[in-house]
Amino acid sequence: MLAAAEAAREGKRAPWRVWTLAGATAVVVVVLMIAVTLQRRTARMIPGDELAAAQKLAEWRAPSDGPAGDSGAGDFADDAEARRILSEWSGEDG
Repeated sequence: MLAAAEAAREGKRAPWRVWTLAGATAVVVVVLMIAVTLQRRTARMIPGDELAAAQKLAEWRAPSDGPAGDSGAGDFADDAEARRILSEWSGEDG
């Protein structure tokens, strides 16, 4: 008899627990969706001048990258220009 009364009491408490778990799950899902949306928006926001400098730097070839006999200057006249673009891209002055 005691086991039946305890089981009946548990049966009445179960819906409250289920709704609490469902609500907490919904809150977590909404928070994750907002976080992913904000992350995507901030990842796309790269200033144009910074992007251009990064692309130019990525295409730069060091003097040792070219075949033998090639000066390796590539798009830059010398290493000073490469350092200038790198410092602009990294935000350093000087």
